[in-house]
Amino acid sequence: MTVRIVSGESVDRFIGQSWDIGVRITYGETLAVTITPPLFAATIVPTPVYDSCTGVWTAASGELTLPGRYTAIAETETGQASAMCGVSAVALKGSMPVIADLDTYLGGAGSHSWGDAELQDALDVEAEAQRNACRIPAAYPLVLRQALLRRAARNLFMRRQLSEQPRDSEFDTPIFVPPGRDQEVRRLEGPYRKMAVG
Repeated sequence: MTVRIVSGESVDRFIGQSWDIGVRITYGETLAVTITPPLFAATIVPTPVYDSCTGVWTAASGELTLPGRYTAIAETETGQASAMCGVSAVALKGSMPVIADLDTYLGGAGSHSWGDAELQDALDVEAEAQRNACRIPAAYPLVLRQALLRRAARNLFMRRQLSEQPRDSEFDTPIFVPPGRDQEVRRLEGPYRKMAVG
């Protein structure tokens, strides 16, 4: 058997999480694991812990603090195996956008005339729309946070545009209806979009 990674040769994590590397080796050999972070950061050398029930050694990276690709090499006297972990930046826990974030995104006080109730309503509506369209990870990614702020801002601008633009005098309907899709939102949410069925 020599050396075999049993926790996945390519995995994804978010900043703040840990990468636990599971390894099986030939009985009696000694295991050493080395993790190389991105951006020329210092090498991580975790101490593998053996689970006698599963026969698996686990080497934990500790808290992942940099975005990018981490590479692990597991070695014994007779062989080696490697694994990769892609780490993504995320918003801090609990940092779903709030009124103050949307106000800042819109330029801050004096840059717009929307009240707190309107800002909150736009955030609530677009957060639900995002949940309907995307798979939301437990750790909320920065790209989805940015997309939600853009969704909410666009929601507000569309409301104003629909209420203030010239209207058809015969049918009292807006002459111009804004497009229903924002390409930047779709780009940001792309990796998390749910697949359409049917």
